[in-house]
Amino acid sequence: MDNINKQFEEKWNSSDVINIMNKVGNRYSKNIDADELDSIKMDTLWRCVKKYDDSRGSKFTSYLYQQLSYALKNKTKKKRNEFNVENNLEKPDTKAMSREYVFDIVTGMEEEEKHILHQRFFKNMTMKEIGHENGYSRETARRKLKNAVETCKSVCLD
Repeated sequence: MDNINKQFEEKWNSSDVINIMNKVGNRYSKNIDADELDSIKMDTLWRCVKKYDDSRGSKFTSYLYQQLSYALKNKTKKKRNEFNVENNLEKPDTKAMSREYVFDIVTGMEEEEKHILHQRFFKNMTMKEIGHENGYSRETARRKLKNAVETCKSVCLD
């Protein structure tokens, strides 16, 4: 176990490893708070040090990049599900207020925007699924969802 601790310490202080962790972490810093992000980085590095097998021919930093990206993507998905509108509506103290608030926001929106928001946040569909169901590409679905969310933001800020 002492050998793993030394390896972890070496990796933790390596500029290449720090750069990789910061590069991947910066992509998720808007969705995950700094303390939690640091915790995930450290945990992922620890698991990578324990499981890395150099006989497979890949560099440690490549392995870390892939594992950290996966860990942060999963954390982001879990957070998105926690804050899913449907989940929030089930809480008794916010149920009436949330439904009324959501109704006020979507009333002035175009039907397509309402539909794509419903697909994404109530049905929890992926961009690929939304695009397929509506007859356009994943990227078009992403762009349309972004516009719908921007419309919601502008209504909320008015």
